[in-house]
Amino acid sequence: MSTHLDGALLPREGRAPVDPRTLRVVERRSAPERLRRRGGLIRRSLLIGDVLALALTFVLVETWMPNTFADAGGASWLAYLGAAAMMLVLLASRDLYGRDETRADHTTIDDLPAIFNAVTAGAFISLAVLVLTGAASPELAIAAWAIALVTIPLARSGARVIARRRPDYVQNTVIIGGGVIGQLMARKLLTHPEYGMRLVGLIDDDPRPLDDDLDRVPVLGGPAQTARIIRDHEVERAIVAFSSQSHHDELELIRQLRDLELQVDIVPRLFEIVGPSAGINVFEGMSVVALPPRRISRSRLFVKRAVDIAVAGFTLIALLPIAIAIAVAVVLTDGRPLLYRGERIGPRGRRFMQLKFRTMSTKWTAERFENWLEEHPLQAAEFDRTQKLGDDPRTTRVGRFLRKTSLDELPQLLNVLLGDLSLVGPRPITEKEQRERYLHRVFDPNSSEALILGYWDVEGLRPGMTGYWQISGRSTMSFEERIRIDTAYLTNWSLALDISILARTARALFATRGAY
Repeated sequence: MSTHLDGALLPREGRAPVDPRTLRVVERRSAPERLRRRGGLIRRSLLIGDVLALALTFVLVETWMPNTFADAGGASWLAYLGAAAMMLVLLASRDLYGRDETRADHTTIDDLPAIFNAVTAGAFISLAVLVLTGAASPELAIAAWAIALVTIPLARSGARVIARRRPDYVQNTVIIGGGVIGQLMARKLLTHPEYGMRLVGLIDDDPRPLDDDLDRVPVLGGPAQTARIIRDHEVERAIVAFSSQSHHDELELIRQLRDLELQVDIVPRLFEIVGPSAGINVFEGMSVVALPPRRISRSRLFVKRAVDIAVAGFTLIALLPIAIAIAVAVVLTDGRPLLYRGERIGPRGRRFMQLKFRTMSTKWTAERFENWLEEHPLQAAEFDRTQKLGDDPRTTRVGRFLRKTSLDELPQLLNVLLGDLSLVGPRPITEKEQRERYLHRVFDPNSSEALILGYWDVEGLRPGMTGYWQISGRSTMSFEERIRIDTAYLTNWSLALDISILARTARALFATRGAY
């Protein structure tokens, strides 16, 4: 069934062209319907969650503030129904039902600003109506506003949990490109099943040899076999990740995939610095990624520091009994010292001592560990890649528990109060890591001297207790990936991003995935 149409991909020498007609027929009979199933599932789930949340809100208001409607009788529930309908329209106007269909990593945390705006707008409208008509006291709208800000996010979180466990939510996904970036994307999909993207395989004519942790991911063929791959595997989503095709071939393939109603995701060039703050400008039909100037105002830095002090101080006081219990357990099981002090590099090269509860046995010297790595080549390769081991022989029994739960990092709250760390920031690094892995040498053409630049040395931003690495894989991430995600954080830093990372960190800590 190999035919050709106008607009077919121009083949490279020795490679059969993609048949767009075959691709189109196969797709229109399968993938759009499956794609709509996922979108319909999540929209229905969120709508049901919002309706239940609003119903609960009005029940609570009526319970706590009975007889708020003057002489309304049963008509009060008509007023509630009208308010609920208005609120659902406001939520829909903020695009709160369609984001999950295309954004695989979308969470309720990302919805919070839009939910706040929609609920606040609804409360103001209701307040105005109540004041003008005198139908009920204004306190009714204020109470409903406060309660809805809690019930709606909670209901949406539950709706997403339920929807993402349904088979219809999962999308068969292929990655077009088998190079370093394609394999990086494959690794992300495999380690984040919550994205609902089942990795079918890679599409590439000449893929890079697969890394050991991807040895089970099949290379399904080249772009010329895309029609067969889509048909055989019922593909619903394609991620274009720096394939080996020519620019013209890749562009034509993307156009056809979009025309076929596949969900297409494209990894942009320089993706490390293209983040949520980036925009799209158009110059006579040419789309350009626009990065805002990297300016951090003193007021925002002041707010960030104030949040650090307030949250760290409150958390340290609240968890003080747990910290004391951990200290006793560490000393009783492996003696002293209680704390591990590791030198790290702060902004502008300032050194500080990062504090942690000690998790490793004092019996393991650096020389003994190096000898052990020489005797265990697999573990040595893992340590070289991530500087961590999933089953580290140096870790004590108490230390394993502390690392799994991240409780070993509680003393870092003192670092936050002292100004060495921030709650959220790039990963703290050692001088050796900076010298061997993080520094970039930039040569001035007018000078023979090399300028040494640290990758995260941004004015005013400190390294963090948590960050993108904590919510994106933790100990399982390679050093190269940590650099990429920290670069993305620094390029796109905002207070809203910090709040989002803090919220996601709490979820990651409960999941304990990737922690050791």
